[in-house]
Order: sequence, then structure tokens, then C-alpha cells
Amino acid sequence: MKLDRGIKMVQVPFEDAVLELRPLACGAIRRLGIASMDIVADGLGGFVDVLDRVRFNLLIGREAVLGWQGITVDNQPFPYSAGACDILMTRSAKFSGFIQRALMGFADGLERRTEARRKNSLLTSAPAAIIRV
Repeated sequence: MKLDRGIKMVQVPFEDAVLELRPLACGAIRRLGIASMDIVADGLGGFVDVLDRVRFNLLIGREAVLGWQGITVDNQPFPYSAGACDILMTRSAKFSGFIQRALMGFADGLERRTEARRKNSLLTSAPAAIIRV
């Protein structure tokens, strides 16, 4: 699947459902990770940063999951809402793991395309004197 920075939503199959996700760049995912950090005592008189996975899952879900069709819980339809997304992102490792893997795939693709464009731009815009062999 080709992604571009202008894409606002991608539909992705998940089991028997279809998820509507907003692709996030690596920097956006990194910022959500930083916002999810806790500072805790390390037991040696110092402190360390520790990722609060519940907070991270909530932030990822709120930022990237735009909707879904076909999600069921106990064989009953489970319509999309921000609260329903929070529940799945914090109580379903399968769902939250899928969302994170999908987002990392999108981010990786966006990063590779950006890097390829940057390299192409450097090669095509370099002065002729630099390109001469």
C-alpha cells in the first residue's frame, strides 16, 4: 500500500472487521511515547524513565483510530466511540498490538518515501560541477 503524507485515513482489515486508521509519522509516535513516560525511582537513589503502556495505548488509540465497522464483543456489535476505543486499546492486547504494528508499518513506509525523495532531490538539484566525473 502506497502512503503519502497527505493521506488522512486508511481502511485496514482486522479479523472480521475493518478499521479506519490515521497513519502517523515516526515523530508523532515518538512524541506519544514521550508523553507516556513516568519517572520512577530505580532503587539505587536515582530515577529512570519507564513507559506507561496503558497511557501509551490510550494515546495511540485516540490519535490513530478514527472508527471501525464489524467489531463485536461477546457476539454483540460494538460500535465505535472514543470510549469503546479506549476499552479495546487497554483491555485487548490483540487489538492494541495490531494497531501499533499497523502504525509502525505506515510510519516506516512514510519515512522511507521521505528519505528517497530527499536523496532524489539532492541528486537532481546538485550543481553540475559536483556531478561531473
